[in-house]
Amino acid sequence: MSAAALAIVCSAQARLVELKTDAASCTVETAGARILSFAVGGNELLWNADPVQLSARDWAHGGIPTCWPWFGVATNGLIHGTAWRSDFRLLWRQDGTKRSDAELLLETADATLRLRLTLTDSLSLDMETLNTGTNVLPFSAGFHPYLRVAERNAVRVEGVDGLSYEDDPSCPVPASGTWNGPLPITNSIDRIFSLGGGNSTVLRLVDPEHRRTIAIESIGADAANVWNPGAAKLCPGNVPGDSWRRFVCVEPILVGGKCGFVSVPPGERRRLKMTIRHEPVK
Repeated sequence: MSAAALAIVCSAQARLVELKTDAASCTVETAGARILSFAVGGNELLWNADPVQLSARDWAHGGIPTCWPWFGVATNGLIHGTAWRSDFRLLWRQDGTKRSDAELLLETADATLRLRLTLTDSLSLDMETLNTGTNVLPFSAGFHPYLRVAERNAVRVEGVDGLSYEDDPSCPVPASGTWNGPLPITNSIDRIFSLGGGNSTVLRLVDPEHRRTIAIESIGADAANVWNPGAAKLCPGNVPGDSWRRFVCVEPILVGGKCGFVSVPPGERRRLKMTIRHEPVK
């Protein structure tokens, strides 16, 4: 993008970045590149703990955290990588009535992570990993959207019919197999569905009480994690009160299958993209 096309060239001191169009709004914090809010027509699609847990040391619930350079719990006990607790640099942003964009950058010793946000009447997050080192880079990544619902027990996930799945071993009674039909969310769940070769996939979270569907489209993901901690709150970090009833996470991830990571040769890139859309139910 040319310099003339940039609305603002930004400094590393920026903390909150607000994007708006005629149809939607979005707020992202440069600390962790966490999406704090995404609203369409004034209707918030994301859930956050109250108060927002940005200073949580273990795992902050809410919004859309960025999971990188690993997804899940590592052998050192740390969850979902280091990006969510790192400071990103805001490279640029461009505002418009129909479309607004911003790009964030995180640099490590052997890789760079670029996160591009595009806001129209939907929100697209495009995560690009570049191996800047001299050795093969093993990594995994994912988006972890906390999607706001009226009542967890009333929602369902569509688009998983015929997909193979496997529950996380931490589940009380792990199951695996091939799922048939839509997935109701009536208990705690930590289930990974295989998406195959990473082509475009759309899953839908249907929320009858809010009279809406949230579509989660992914490109480059090889799996999707459906998660809710339930009343037992089987998770790190703090989920206040019964607020687990107000969200479901549908998470596009890139994990390289059962090996749990993707190998990227020096100088090569891998991309993972997620788009969230609001679809009213008539």
